[in-house]
Amino acid sequence: MPILTGLLPLGALLLSLGTAEPRELEAGARALDGCWYTSGGCAARTGVTPTRAIERDPSQVWRYEVRGKIESEPLVWGSQVIVAAAEGPGRRSLHVLGLDQGDARVYHPIRATTPLSPSVWEDALAIRPAVNRIEILRIAGSRLLPYRTIQSPTSLSAALLFEDQIYLREGDELVRYDLRHKEPSWRTRVAGSFRGTPSVRGDYVFAVYYDDSGYARLARVDRSDGSVAEDVVAGHHQGQVPDEDAPLSIRVLESEAFVHYPLPIVGTSGSDHYFAAVPMHGLRFYRGRGASVHSYGTQPTAWNGGWIAL
Repeated sequence: MPILTGLLPLGALLLSLGTAEPRELEAGARALDGCWYTSGGCAARTGVTPTRAIERDPSQVWRYEVRGKIESEPLVWGSQVIVAAAEGPGRRSLHVLGLDQGDARVYHPIRATTPLSPSVWEDALAIRPAVNRIEILRIAGSRLLPYRTIQSPTSLSAALLFEDQIYLREGDELVRYDLRHKEPSWRTRVAGSFRGTPSVRGDYVFAVYYDDSGYARLARVDRSDGSVAEDVVAGHHQGQVPDEDAPLSIRVLESEAFVHYPLPIVGTSGSDHYFAAVPMHGLRFYRGRGASVHSYGTQPTAWNGGWIAL
C-alpha cells in the first residue's frame, strides 16, 4: 500500500519563495498561508507559498497507509490533508487526515472512472469522478456531504476552485460557475476549441484553445465577464489537436506562462518538446518574441523571479 508521510515543519511539504519576506502578489499567484489547495499549490499553479524553506533534514512525524494508489499530490487547508486514491477498476476514494498527527478523519469511497483531480477551498472540495461530471462536496467533520453536481453532455476538465468560484472547460468552452448558483456566470466561446485545465492569476483566467488552423493559443480571459483580453500563439503539433479529455495545464509565473501539452511540439532540430514558455510583462503577453519550447520533466515552479524544473 502507498504510504503518505507527514513531515515537520510544514515547509517540508511546500516549495517556498526563499528566506526573504514574500512580496505582495496578484490573487491566485501564491498559496494562502498554511494551504496547498490544488495541483501546483495555488490557482496559478506556481508552486509558491509564503512558508519558509527549511534549512535542515525534515523529521517524519506520522505515516498513513492508503489503499490502492495515490493519484494526486496531498492538498492542505488549515488542519486537514486531503488525498485521492485509486482502489481498483471504477473504485476511488478520498481521505481527509489531520495535519499534525495524520489521524484519519474521513474515508470516502466513490465510484469513479477517472482520477478525481481534487481542488479544495475552505470546506468545499471539487472532484471529477467521470469525464462529464464534477461533484462539489462539503467537508463536515467525519463526513463528506454532497453539495452540488455539474453535469455535461460533453466532457469537462478538472475543476479549479478559487474563492466562491469554479473554473473549468466544458466541451469546447471555458466556463465559470459560482458555488451558490446553478447557472454559469459566463461562458467563453472562441473560433476554435478550449483544451485542458485553466489557471487563475490576478483578474484573469489563463486557458489554451486550438484555432481552426490547429495552432495552440494561450488566452488571457477577464475573470469578471469571460471576455478574451488577448491571446498569443503558443505552439502547434503539426496539425494535430489533442482530444477533449487530453491533459493540458498552465503555470503562470512572473515573466513566463508555461504550458504543458499532451502532444509534442516539434522543435527546429526535429526533437519533441512538451513545454512552451510564453513571455509576459506582468500579466500581459510580451509580443516582442515568440514562445520557446522546452523538454522539462515537470512543470516549472517559481523561484526568486525565475523557475526550477527537472
